[in-house]
Amino acid sequence: VRVAAIENPQLSLLCLDVALSDIDLALPQLLLKRTDKHEQVRIFQDGHVVRETLEVFNLSSTPKLLDLRAEGVYLITGGTGGLGLELALEMAHQARARSIHIKLALTATTELPLQSEWENVVSEVTTSDKLRTKLQKLLEIQACGAEVYCYAVNSADRIQTQNLLASLRAQLGDIAGVVHAAGRAGDGFLINKSPVQMYEVMAPKVQGAWLLDELTEQDSLDFFVMYSSIASHCHEAGQSDYTAANRFIDALAVQRRARNLPALAVCWPAWRETGIAVEYNAVSENELFFPVNTKEALQMLAAVLADAENLPAAIVLSQLNGEKTTADLEQLNLVGSQAVISKLNKSTARKTGRPSSGAQVRVEPVGVDNPDEYDLMVSDVWSRVLGVVELHADESFNNLGGNSILVTQKYKEFDSRHPGVMDMTDLFTYTTLREQAKFFRKALAPEEPVAERTDRDLDQELEEQLAKLVAGEISLEEAQALV
Repeated sequence: VRVAAIENPQLSLLCLDVALSDIDLALPQLLLKRTDKHEQVRIFQDGHVVRETLEVFNLSSTPKLLDLRAEGVYLITGGTGGLGLELALEMAHQARARSIHIKLALTATTELPLQSEWENVVSEVTTSDKLRTKLQKLLEIQACGAEVYCYAVNSADRIQTQNLLASLRAQLGDIAGVVHAAGRAGDGFLINKSPVQMYEVMAPKVQGAWLLDELTEQDSLDFFVMYSSIASHCHEAGQSDYTAANRFIDALAVQRRARNLPALAVCWPAWRETGIAVEYNAVSENELFFPVNTKEALQMLAAVLADAENLPAAIVLSQLNGEKTTADLEQLNLVGSQAVISKLNKSTARKTGRPSSGAQVRVEPVGVDNPDEYDLMVSDVWSRVLGVVELHADESFNNLGGNSILVTQKYKEFDSRHPGVMDMTDLFTYTTLREQAKFFRKALAPEEPVAERTDRDLDQELEEQLAKLVAGEISLEEAQALV
């Protein structure tokens, strides 16, 4: 709902989050008027409306070690992905430092070459950089003394997951810990997504976590970690399925804690050196939460696991960007504690009165000889959003580097200049600069006054057409059409 509201700001959406046992008490809440224009979800608990609040916590500055058992078996779904491999390597390093032997079971959706072939595949010229990097990391894990087992498993498939867990118990020993790091990025506006597309993004996280929760309930686990995402809280257009999947993981962690089972959902920001954000070139230093380095991320994870009982089940492991303001917090529909507000208020004070960053650049679209105010307005918006100064009037927004997130920014910019004129759906109908300028011209330009035609004008026009007909310049059918 929150992402849908971002993608369609012209719609008024409200979702009531309530337990079935409280549904009768909560229904009147839907009739209450909104006090916050950014509110899309109203949470009803214990007879009251509550808001999720961003709290600050401080981790111990003393480095912590992961809780590893000798001969322990550790399952990492998505373990041959970027984040999974970094965790596996850290576990192997820590086990070697403590003279502990561990067994790592890493899953992926695609099968890797046989372990006996890893070194040869790495040395082959035809091996892709991605596969070579992955195998090199696996060889490094092995060199630390850890046993490594890689499995091609669909984490959303019950039979495959069930068979995997049974095999691990029978062949390797007791499962000591689980890290659910499987996931798939999403992209595209909700209005354009098919159920199949949404399932492909949501299933690895949602169904995968659900199955692991159910099928390891009888195992004596030291930890059960699920990799969630900052997308759970900082919502972005085009990420409806991905956001929903991560919100589910956060809720499952809370529910497991209520059953006295170990659980931690880590809402990771972007990692600077590996992971989905790097693959999609989506690492930004200008977000509310800073990205993390690999070493920093793993140290924070160990620290949180060491004190998990005293921390929330779902937690963001990142530093708050001190350059952001309370307005940025409100824009994300987040409520901050007093400590958060205090930190952001300092930033707001610093930014007040700051001069603008230079003169405005006039951007003229290529392919338009005499651009009018509508051509220039659309060009200016595109230039600001895309960060370019050369724009062809007939090139589509996506071809110039646009994506679902930038489409939303473009819509907000248009709506701030001409409120209510354009709907989000119009941006998918009119995709070039020329088409969008024409749309605004038609919607906003004053209509040309039409001169009234007198009887004398009509008589003169009729005589002219008859003269052309007699002279053979036009046919009878053309004359009838003109009349």
